[in-house]
Amino acid sequence: MKVEINGLSELKKALGDKLAMGAVKKIVRVNGSEMNQKAVRNAVFTRGYSTGQTRRSIALNVGRGGLEARVKPGTDYAVYVEYGTRFMSAQPFMRPSFNAQKVQFLSDMRRLVE
Repeated sequence: MKVEINGLSELKKALGDKLAMGAVKKIVRVNGSEMNQKAVRNAVFTRGYSTGQTRRSIALNVGRGGLEARVKPGTDYAVYVEYGTRFMSAQPFMRPSFNAQKVQFLSDMRRLVE
C-alpha cells in the first residue's frame, strides 16, 4: 500500500523555495509517524495465538531525502494476519491505518500548496 504523488518537479516549482520543501518533508515525517502509531494501536489481535511480536515489529522508515515514509511490520507472517488465509479470517491492522492517514496526508499537502 502506498500513496505516490507524481509531479515532484511541478510541486517544487509551485512551492518555490527550499523552505517549502522542508515543509513537505515535515508533512511526510509527521504523517508517517501518525500512521505508525495507528498501525501499532490497530495491531491488537483477538484470535489465534498472539505474542505481540507483530505489534512490536511495526517500524517507520523515512527515505528518499525525507520524501518517503514506510511503515511496515517486521514479521514474515504479518501478511497472513492482515489478509487472512483459507483457514484463518483476516485481522487487518495496516490497511485501516493507511486509509485513515491517506486522507490526512492529502489534506495537509493541499493546504501547503494553496
